Amino acid sequence: MADALMYLKHKSRLYVTDRCLGADSNYALPIRTVTCHALTSLFTHNMFRPIREKIEQSVFHGKQFTLVVVPYVKLKHERYKGRLRKKSDGTTIEEEITAQCPA
Repeated sequence: MADALMYLKHKSRLYVTDRCLGADSNYALPIRTVTCHALTSLFTHNMFRPIREKIEQSVFHGKQFTLVVVPYVKLKHERYKGRLRKKSDGTTIEEEITAQCPA
């Protein structure tokens, strides 16, 4: 996650969307997406639901999930040696999916 945040720190424009996942107000998960790509922001705006009027009824109220998306950043293999998944051809993945869930 630190690499992604460092990458975003040097960008002149960031796109932030606040949406939620789930159709049931009782289980709607608030999600904030942060990216430097307008198309990624548009995707999340289109695919995730608007914040529900009764979001305070959700079991996830006050536990916002943040998704940091930097799709073109490649990992530094030496920094993550031994912790990255191997592909079927033996090479190491170049992408990272990191989730920081609320406590």
